[in-house]
Amino acid sequence: MELYGPLPTPPEEAQTSDSEEEVPPPVPEKPVGITMREAANDTFRKGQYREALAAYDRAASQLDGAEAAKCHANKAEAYLRLKDYERAAESASKALELDESNVKARYRRGKAALELGDAAAALEDLGQAAKSGDKASSELFRKALEQQRRAVFNQAVEEETGPYDLEVLVDAYRVGSDDPEGLRPFLEAAQSAGLLSQDADLDEAADLTD
Repeated sequence: MELYGPLPTPPEEAQTSDSEEEVPPPVPEKPVGITMREAANDTFRKGQYREALAAYDRAASQLDGAEAAKCHANKAEAYLRLKDYERAAESASKALELDESNVKARYRRGKAALELGDAAAALEDLGQAAKSGDKASSELFRKALEQQRRAVFNQAVEEETGPYDLEVLVDAYRVGSDDPEGLRPFLEAAQSAGLLSQDADLDEAADLTD
């Protein structure tokens, strides 16, 4: 049978592939407070510390919990750069109220306390921060120990005329340091300053520390 006209074109088969193309999930929008904090960080890096302080406050007002704590911890660092140690301690304390696990805030509060001459408070914060493995905290912790030892020694000098008993000076040293190697130089310095009798047997000091 003869047919007239063109033959109908069969419909095209839908092309298939072995694996369907995956649509990536939508990227979550970054919270505005974090964007503001990052902008404040840029200001800080430029050395514009006072401007950064205001920017961190604005960012913190848009955040809460641990994220807001980061703003206050960064404020503490800005105050440290400005040598405003009291406000640095206050900002770090605010950060720790929001997130007690913030190691940077604890380190910065300890550093501020050390600059303010409060070695005992510095030791408490820096000791906790050092337990997290923070190297800077460990180094500053040793500095705080030395400062406390000197403070105890100076207090003894102010309150007494000397010379002192060997045991008294050993106790004063132990309050501020647990480093046995530093004890003898400490006692030798005391002898040179007339605070310890020249007849004192420094070898006995080791027995007093047991």
